[in-house]
Amino acid sequence: MKTRATFVGAASLVAVVSMAYSHFASNQLYLNGSLVSSGVIEVKGAAYVPVKDFAKATNTVVTKTARGYELSQAGGAGMVQGLQGKVGDELFNGIERFKVIEIVRGKSYTNRFTGGKEVSTPSSDQNDLVTIICRLKNGTKDTLQLALPGGDLTALTDMDEHAYAPRSTTTSDFQDRNPKIIPGSACDFALTFDIPQGASLKDLVYQVYDYDGSHKPKPFRVSLQSGG
Repeated sequence: MKTRATFVGAASLVAVVSMAYSHFASNQLYLNGSLVSSGVIEVKGAAYVPVKDFAKATNTVVTKTARGYELSQAGGAGMVQGLQGKVGDELFNGIERFKVIEIVRGKSYTNRFTGGKEVSTPSSDQNDLVTIICRLKNGTKDTLQLALPGGDLTALTDMDEHAYAPRSTTTSDFQDRNPKIIPGSACDFALTFDIPQGASLKDLVYQVYDYDGSHKPKPFRVSLQSGG
């Protein structure tokens, strides 16, 4: 009697496991014969798959923002997804796109964006003037209002672990201190730093100052070293 009960119990367990496996197997998603996800769920006849699985299968990057989740194309010429890159890369934080276009180092810089031809020079003979030409682009469907030159974390670093803050707004080069950027549009501006002549540049850390306090994206970090 005990043997029969044991057999019935084992048979029931096998049946349950088989049903569970069948349910698990049916909840897999394939794309052109390749497994994309084993986490498909059905709700009222509609199938859903985890966003991270979809992003991996479509070679995109998923970013959590204040608006929800955003998928962006991964890789591609001149496009780096994430917050780190090199000169010429377009970095995306889910809200703004940021690019360092050019680095100008020397004893003078003539403004390009203020509408005039103001000339800036280093604060002392022992310093160089390093001017970094930047572009910020609106990556959302809403108008953004920013404050230039940037947030408190904006700085230039050298290979000896020193950090230099940009010059104040009175000597910065931009057309509008508080630009409103409509969806898909961009603003160009320059950040100006006083750097010791012998300093070897490492990175630009740029923090966006956005008047929308509902999101606080991480700063961008752009390598300024030769060859990236």
